[in-house]
Amino acid sequence: MADKKESKTIRFPVFVVLLLPLGYVLSIGPVVALMTDSQWNITYPEYYRLVEAFYTPVGLIENSNEMLRSCFSAYIDFFVQRF
Repeated sequence: MADKKESKTIRFPVFVVLLLPLGYVLSIGPVVALMTDSQWNITYPEYYRLVEAFYTPVGLIENSNEMLRSCFSAYIDFFVQRF
């Protein structure tokens, strides 16, 4: 019984550590879609600097690789066109 509880105790932090970075990166699409209209005009300029600062690490990684840049652009475009 103690082994089962210990296994669940270990599994949860591992699950969180793996999913939080993925959720952070994937959240950029919906956030950009909420912040812009379909013509890419910023609809909430008061939050722009905060969002830009929050996603700076993603932008740095995106700008370091052309393939990643095209993937992120397609992902963000998908959300902007849907909302």
